[in-house]
Amino acid sequence: MRLPLYTKILGWFLLNLLLIAVGLVIFLQAHFGFGLDALLSGRAGDQVETASHLILGELRGRTPEQWSEVLHRYDVAYGVTFTLLGPAGEWLAGGLHEFPPGVRALVGRRPGPGPGPGPREGVPPGRPMPPRTLVQTADPLRYWALLRVDLPGRRPPEPPGTLVIESMSLSAGGLFFDVRPWLAVALAAVAGSALFWFPFVRRITGAIAEMGAGATRFAEGKFAEAVPVRSRDELGALAEEINRMAARLDGYVSGQRRFLGDIAHELCAPLARMQMALGILEERAAPAQRERLGDLREEADHMSALVNELMSFSKASLGGAAPELRPVDVRRIAGRVVQREAAGGVTLEMPAELPAMAEPELLERALANLVRNALRHAGAAGPIAIHGERRGSAVTVAVRDSGPGVPPEMLAQIFDPFFRVDTSRTRETGGVGLGLAIVKTCVTSCGGTVEGRNLSPRGFEVTIRLAAPGEPR
Repeated sequence: MRLPLYTKILGWFLLNLLLIAVGLVIFLQAHFGFGLDALLSGRAGDQVETASHLILGELRGRTPEQWSEVLHRYDVAYGVTFTLLGPAGEWLAGGLHEFPPGVRALVGRRPGPGPGPGPREGVPPGRPMPPRTLVQTADPLRYWALLRVDLPGRRPPEPPGTLVIESMSLSAGGLFFDVRPWLAVALAAVAGSALFWFPFVRRITGAIAEMGAGATRFAEGKFAEAVPVRSRDELGALAEEINRMAARLDGYVSGQRRFLGDIAHELCAPLARMQMALGILEERAAPAQRERLGDLREEADHMSALVNELMSFSKASLGGAAPELRPVDVRRIAGRVVQREAAGGVTLEMPAELPAMAEPELLERALANLVRNALRHAGAAGPIAIHGERRGSAVTVAVRDSGPGVPPEMLAQIFDPFFRVDTSRTRETGGVGLGLAIVKTCVTSCGGTVEGRNLSPRGFEVTIRLAAPGEPR
């Protein structure tokens, strides 16, 4: 599972707090000998004392024969077992008659001077038991609280008895250890830490997310929107460097496209003169020489087509001001493209009217390049169709063919200028690699997106997405 960065940072911070808390507990245990008895020195001890006072107060109004009934009611109320023992450890009332050796060894001891670190199982018998203590026994696991109490009907200096509380858990119904306050404190600490750290972590992760989105835009050739610089620390410096890198890339890309356009423009005139001269030579040449002149004309025509592609790409890439988008009928534009490029060899699969926000000339140029590309690479493999529909707030137009498709590892490059699937770049296997680059430039100028994918079991599809009229781009 992929976790956001701010979740990881907050998680590490809270884990650090937990490790500090565990280390503090270990330190206190090692240096001060804190054990189970420490639980009875605070709120839990007060609760045990309160319960014992309630029980003894009720026992004073009952006969000894009724004491077990009273203790049983408190057993049910707290989920533990109360047992009252005499000064010598003899059973007086309650649900238990037998005790583990460690508990039995504590019961008959005389009380110590006051509360303090209580004895554990195996402590020498001579050590006095404090007024209240908490011990643990194993096999089965049980927790025992032992309280020195004044027995009903007896007055000092008569020796006290012992109220024994047995529990299967440390909480003992909230008597020994109430987990709820600790949970409340822990949750409050976590919530406070999260609220305290969240703005700081959010600022860091937000800045990283903005830089990631900016890098994605720059990778797609959209250099106009810079990454916002919101601080003067390392993150702000990184954002400034990314913007500077984007400006340099924009200059390189724009310069390259402008250079291609200038070169194409300069080549147009000599190519036109060359084609005109070849036409005159063909008229005056002898029949034996016309075949060679035909080869020259074919090469000149191919060079002229290349120059025209460069001019189209340069015009689409450096169109100047952003085109004015307006509602256009996609079906009508697609129909003109099919009539001009395919002469009925491509089918239209879209509603009678399909409006979308676009610049008509750019959209027509994009569809024409897609149709020509499909006819060139998959015209003989099967039917070619232009499918269009509205999906929510977008209009999709897809050109589908039945050809072999594109190798999956090359799908991310097919819209790059001069990229061709066939690396041999022979004239028989396709154009110069500018068709799909022109498509992408035209579509992005219309505020849309374009992507290609392979179909199953065969075929290739290029999908254009445009905003529907009245919908945000």
